[in-house]
Parts: sequence; C-alpha cells; structure tokens
Amino acid sequence: MGDEPDRLEGELEKLFLWDPDGRKISVDSVLSLISEIRESEIFDLITALAGRNRGEALRITGKLMDSGVTPHQVIPLLYWNFSRLLVARERLAKGIPFAALLKELKIWSYRNREREVRQLSPEFLAWLLLRIREADRMSKSTSIPPRLHLEKLIVDTQMT
Repeated sequence: MGDEPDRLEGELEKLFLWDPDGRKISVDSVLSLISEIRESEIFDLITALAGRNRGEALRITGKLMDSGVTPHQVIPLLYWNFSRLLVARERLAKGIPFAALLKELKIWSYRNREREVRQLSPEFLAWLLLRIREADRMSKSTSIPPRLHLEKLIVDTQMT
C-alpha cells in the first residue's frame, strides 16, 4: 500500500468488519479475506470475458494486479475455466444433463446458470482458449510485461 494511508485504513476496516468480535488481525484472517475477494474477482473476470465486456474485464484485471495477483496466476485459471465450459457446451449439445456436467466438470459456480452456458458458442470458446494459450506462451517468452499480454487477450476478445 506504500504511501496510501487511506487505502490501508480502508483495508484494515474491511478486516475489522469481517471479524468484528476478534479485534485481532491475524495472518489467517488476512489470507482468508484476500482469497475470498480474489476468487470472486476471478469469477467476475471470467464472466466479463465470456460476455465480451472488455471494459469490465480490464477494470477487474487492473484491480487484481493492484492487489498483487500476477498474470501467471490469472491465465491458468482462465484456461481451466474456459476449457471446462467448452466441454460442458459440447456435452450439452449431445443431451447430457446440466446437473451431471456441474458435478463431473466441477464447475459449481455455474449452478443455476445453464442458460448462460448454452449461449456461449463452442467456436468462441475454442477461439478464446487458443488466445489464452498464446497469452500464456507470450507472457513467459518475451520481454514484454506479462500484464500486457493478458490485457491484449481481453481487448482482442471483444473483436471476435
């Protein structure tokens, strides 16, 4: 947080609100709060990408990067999620029940969102997976900052 005492105060307030009885901030309480926020933000990023909402996806990515998450943490999560969505989409087309896919593919965050999954085209998902793999490869093999490869992926997603 460096020279941002207001931001630090806000984060400390979140911790106290999260555990009002404890009044003792522990490493475990900080890590628990951070992981809950990051998981939620990662899912929000996935939703924004799936909806081709470039502005929202860039905003969330910036927030994640500012909180210490790296592109090398985000990109594999995107690949894992979208690869499962592609499999789910293909199996739905073959008549496999959605509830069975949730269990088999471990995509519980999509419970009650079958319609959204059905609206994703397999072509878009396959295209996106190739772009994610390319962003991963480029972020590991060039001198360009990895964040730029992630942001380029997001910008390109809206152009399909």
